[in-house]
Amino acid sequence: MEVTKQHKAAEWLLDGENPAVRYWTLRDILGKAETDDEVVQAREHIATWTPVAEYLREQHSDGYWGFGEDVYWPKWTATVWPLILLAEIGIPGSHPSIRKACEYFLRVMDTQDRPWPQPKYPDDDNRAVVGFLNGRSAKMAAGRTRGGGTGCRVHADPLALQE
Repeated sequence: MEVTKQHKAAEWLLDGENPAVRYWTLRDILGKAETDDEVVQAREHIATWTPVAEYLREQHSDGYWGFGEDVYWPKWTATVWPLILLAEIGIPGSHPSIRKACEYFLRVMDTQDRPWPQPKYPDDDNRAVVGFLNGRSAKMAAGRTRGGGTGCRVHADPLALQE
């Protein structure tokens, strides 16, 4: 079924009260291109929408949320979780707060205590971390959202990082 702006549900989703909902409605339901003026404008408003702006203000000046020594724990408040949330609602990876958080995340994640269960790899083998990052979480944590914006980059092959 083709959905147009004249459909009542689409009209309601596009009302502008929530710019993230408007952005994804334009993109995923109405099929507009990322470069469409209306899509660009909706995405630009997401970061200034009050709940998102307040969340961004909670970010530490070094780039993390929660406690800086761990980017994963405590669950839901440490840096990886806001990155996932903000990516899912459409904040582009080019946004300064997201870039700073991605850089912090990528710098700290390999040196932190890894308390979650994972396969037993030798200490110098990064497959567990890179495997996690190559999934959807990497795209979000690195600022690469469905919208295509790019933030930090992650090597797909951990051996490429070794000399």
